[in-house]
Amino acid sequence: KQGIKYIWGFTYANKPFLKVGFEIPYKATSGLYVINPISSYNYLSKLNLQNKFMDKFKIFGLCWMGYFTSMNAGLFATKSSDNLSLTENLYAASAPDFL
Repeated sequence: KQGIKYIWGFTYANKPFLKVGFEIPYKATSGLYVINPISSYNYLSKLNLQNKFMDKFKIFGLCWMGYFTSMNAGLFATKSSDNLSLTENLYAASAPDFL
């Protein structure tokens, strides 16, 4: 650690920091909020011109799954008793104690 008390950033590489003795109280995550599954499919399926039928089928399914998951997450975020927005809920859940 050599005198370093805190590290800040977003990375999935936790093991190097754990090896030298840091604690990682929060996990970095990423996600995709799908608003229009058809547009998402059209964009994503054209990223790789070598996509075969099954590749496109998987992309189509994942776009719709992402859409339904996004809509479900939006519904739960608006049911908060504190009337917080989705962004505020996510920030409050991930903000470190010292802020």
